[in-house]
Amino acid sequence: MPGGGLPGCGDDVRGERRREGLLDHHQGEANIDTVNGDVTIHGKVNTEADKTKAGETVLKVEGVKTVKNLLQVVPASKMKAVAASDADIKDRVQTSFKTDKRLDDIKVASVNKGLVLLSGKANGIDVKLIAIENAYTVGGVRRVSSEIETVEN
Repeated sequence: MPGGGLPGCGDDVRGERRREGLLDHHQGEANIDTVNGDVTIHGKVNTEADKTKAGETVLKVEGVKTVKNLLQVVPASKMKAVAASDADIKDRVQTSFKTDKRLDDIKVASVNKGLVLLSGKANGIDVKLIAIENAYTVGGVRRVSSEIETVEN
């Protein structure tokens, strides 16, 4: 749930990132998802220092309980090549989900250097596991992280 969770928490986090200079285009691209004060940062940054700074900055925002920092460090010189292959991986994972109607509510939130972040809702743990397994079968996927919410019927 991008920007969701605590009222205003997503906007507060984005505002803090702007003040800290974390949204500058030369530092990469970071995305933030919040659910009940638990924040996941994903995307690409140019340096390990940028990754650390982003995590520390988000943790300072009022209402943030935890930070899961999935930012991938990609030097600026390689950012364009990584983005192209990550876009291909994202398309292929999403296409693999279309073959199974049970996966209709599961989406690829991002792909960073082969790290796939899944989100959405699954009707049971078995469907969640099917989505994760499907993602792993796609060429180029190095790791799968899940923020899929399990809803029992």
